[in-house]
Amino acid sequence: MGLFDSLPAEPLSRAQIGRLEQMDAVGGTHAIYSQSEPDAAYGLVILLNGSLRAWAYFDEQKEWDEINATPLETSEDGEFDDHDLVEVFHDEILAELGATKV
Repeated sequence: MGLFDSLPAEPLSRAQIGRLEQMDAVGGTHAIYSQSEPDAAYGLVILLNGSLRAWAYFDEQKEWDEINATPLETSEDGEFDDHDLVEVFHDEILAELGATKV
């Protein structure tokens, strides 16, 4: 079972995001929190095992869906440096979620 399959059937809390960031396979996260529920992340851009992934949580289905994923190239020093792509994925999540939660 992969990390995506093990996500709870609810938005992620800040503590849960923090635990994800401590995992060896995770190179970084960018969470999208609800304005009405400041401790509830309904969207997540995650650098996982060399791929950038966009995940969104949908209340109606009570599940997370993967919106986008792409393998990444890192810079010469091995660091991720495509922050424009993070913004693209962020915007895709917002478009999928609409204005209902974020």
